[in-house]
Amino acid sequence: MIMLESNVNRAGRQQFAEMRPVRDGDLLPSFLLLLSDGVTKFNTATIPPGSPVVLVLFSPECPYCLAEIDFIVGQIHTLADVRFYFVTPCAMGEIQEFVRQYRLDSYPNIVVGMDPKNFLLRFSGTKVIPYTAVYDGDRRLKEAVFGPTTDRKIKAILSMK
Repeated sequence: MIMLESNVNRAGRQQFAEMRPVRDGDLLPSFLLLLSDGVTKFNTATIPPGSPVVLVLFSPECPYCLAEIDFIVGQIHTLADVRFYFVTPCAMGEIQEFVRQYRLDSYPNIVVGMDPKNFLLRFSGTKVIPYTAVYDGDRRLKEAVFGPTTDRKIKAILSMK
């Protein structure tokens, strides 16, 4: 079973690597988010270097996205040095309800925003959500995960040299 799963995962990674324009080592892209307060605009270019950054493209209605966010929020104390940006093209009302439900505004290292131009989806080339892009402290892509992931996987990616 493990070998079959390994082969399936390897084949899936290869397929996604071929379809996506983003490569490991690429710089964090610059794009505009409308934050969950519905007023504040935030450009990812203003994210300072120094701490790892994780972009999570999600939908508040996606069960796989919610499972990933549960993992992250459940272990946020072990990820305190990582800045998370949960990005969605969904309507602001849905985003605000999602933030309330998960109490995300109580975590200083989590930002939730609307991607009004759907930049991240187009930029990543992904066909699935969640899409999780893990960047190092120099804002270079370490790895992109297509589909759900966990806090453990994010930690493992960040610890790779």
